[in-house]
Amino acid sequence: MGRFRPEDSIEVSQKQKVPFNEKEFVSDVFHNNYILVVGSEALLNAKEYMDVNNDMNQYLLDTINQTVFKKRKGDAGYYTSFSAMQPEHSPKALVQKQLFEQPNFKLELSDLSEELKDLLETRLFRIVFTTSYDDLLEKAMESIWGTNLKVVDINDMDSLREFQEEVKECTTEDGSCDYDRPTLFYIFGKARNPQECPDNKFVVTDNDAIEIICRWMNGDSSFKQITDFVAQKKILSVGCNFEDWHMRFFWYILKRNIANIHRGKVVSSSTSDGESTLVSYLEQNQIYHEADTRDFVKRITKLLKLSVDNYSLKDIIVRYRRKGSIFLSYHSKDFDEANNLFNKLYNAGFGVWFDNKDLFGGDDYDERIDKAISKCKVFLPLLTTNIKNILQNIDLDHTPDKDVPYFIKEWMLARQTEGATIIPVAKGFPLRDENLYKHIFEERIIGHACSGIDLNAKDGMDKLKQSLDHQLKK
Repeated sequence: MGRFRPEDSIEVSQKQKVPFNEKEFVSDVFHNNYILVVGSEALLNAKEYMDVNNDMNQYLLDTINQTVFKKRKGDAGYYTSFSAMQPEHSPKALVQKQLFEQPNFKLELSDLSEELKDLLETRLFRIVFTTSYDDLLEKAMESIWGTNLKVVDINDMDSLREFQEEVKECTTEDGSCDYDRPTLFYIFGKARNPQECPDNKFVVTDNDAIEIICRWMNGDSSFKQITDFVAQKKILSVGCNFEDWHMRFFWYILKRNIANIHRGKVVSSSTSDGESTLVSYLEQNQIYHEADTRDFVKRITKLLKLSVDNYSLKDIIVRYRRKGSIFLSYHSKDFDEANNLFNKLYNAGFGVWFDNKDLFGGDDYDERIDKAISKCKVFLPLLTTNIKNILQNIDLDHTPDKDVPYFIKEWMLARQTEGATIIPVAKGFPLRDENLYKHIFEERIIGHACSGIDLNAKDGMDKLKQSLDHQLKK
């Protein structure tokens, strides 16, 4: 993969009044400053769904017209929108029936847009909002992030409350928020099986949109927290049709609640028939817009991949080292092993507090280490061959405090941390050694038995992820 150079910029049409600053965009994406907003036009594979312009909502509408009303485009009585249907037809019920009761309709990952799939697989967009109500995007994100993916439905108060609590935990005294757990947010509701959720709410018709608009307009506190969170981010919107009530209102909420929308705050792409209306609105608000969603997503994905080499290990650690409820403790000689574990856990969606004195020294190093351990939920001591050699030769009873290895001091602090679960992870360390592990590590240093995980085992990393997921959900 080649390195990104300034001359590799995305070419912008002379007609566009708002420039696309590719350097600023790349930097903001790598620093987790963007929320990806995915509309129905960006969801489907172009090869299979070109007749509906790759639009999920249009595909559902066409399918229901054909299977329920026996109508095709151009026929008299063909419904051009769900809002045009008679109330007695119950558009929402028709959508649920199509999604959950028609065996031939089930959508798989192969139906997802290849361009969107490639963008998601960069793992650079951890927070995704969707205006669609089907679960195809959720399936795609689950395939990338696994069980650590958080799914939030604006109409599901339990998931909304959990999201609010996690955001609050990541909000500092100055109001900034470093929440970065992989999250999919159904901003207009998620369609669910009516047998399992009879009171399921999601936006299908204009009346549904009006109902949720009233909640926003009435100052619902849960909605305010969302807009406050979004206010700190930039927006990359793909496949969002401005002619759609859903997206029109979303833009309005952004404009109404985020007073500092400015050049580069929002990047948008849409291929809808109402493009001229959308472009006019966006240009008035100094928002960059591209007309071809597939081509735009393909180009920014290439741009981001070409830019990977520009961001060093130090950049990555600086961004995420203080954002985890998992503390990774390691011997300085094991930095490469620790870094490898950090990357695997981070790419699986876990927040890991990871630091290095040589990279990030300073007078506050000890203080920030102590503070991080005291607040962690899970403490991971990385046990290696280097650790084994040190434990075999150290006499803790007769070693001056100043000569006690730093990682052992971290272990002892974790022992005193209320609510922290200690999960030893081994790379070349004998977890079954009666003297080294049970007597010295468990009894002498930690003070209680710990169930260690051997990362050299075939299923070691899977066991660690499962254990972390279990502990963090307590």
